[in-house]
Amino acid sequence: MRRLHFFINEDGNISVFRRWSSHCFEIGKETKAAFYRKFVESLPLLMRHYKEIVTIPRYYFSPALNSYVDSAFVGRRRKELVIGELLELWLNNKWKAVCPRCGGSVYITNIAGSPLSGRGSAWGYCVDCSEIVGGIKPFNRFFREVMELPVRDISKGIFPVSLETLISELFHMISYN
Repeated sequence: MRRLHFFINEDGNISVFRRWSSHCFEIGKETKAAFYRKFVESLPLLMRHYKEIVTIPRYYFSPALNSYVDSAFVGRRRKELVIGELLELWLNNKWKAVCPRCGGSVYITNIAGSPLSGRGSAWGYCVDCSEIVGGIKPFNRFFREVMELPVRDISKGIFPVSLETLISELFHMISYN
């Protein structure tokens, strides 16, 4: 299985790397918040086309800007998530939580901790207060749910699209149907 890494260039475009780069995860909180705001605002469209997204690899493997599972003592320490995986988790109400600030819905985007001790927490984007919220627990529940996702391999010749391209192509599907 090939491992992909994503980061945003200075011009705002997402770059995909197939090997480790220390710059991959150095993104600003504002850029990350803007990505998730756009992603969550597009959820109704993405949910309507969920079947297409999970069956078309270039859609499924679209980068979900710096969304990850970081776990101690378990095989691959850091697993980058893609849009297809986040959609599967969110639409099945597995990676949602209540915002401690406003009581709204938080869509979990990252988790980090130890599955052995159960210590750790999650971060996500609150759709009601438009903030990135951290310190969400319990880590073990979120970890178990992501580990239950089916493992998918990105084949040679598959080039994931950006969120903007994905949204644009889904809008075109609507206009042709």
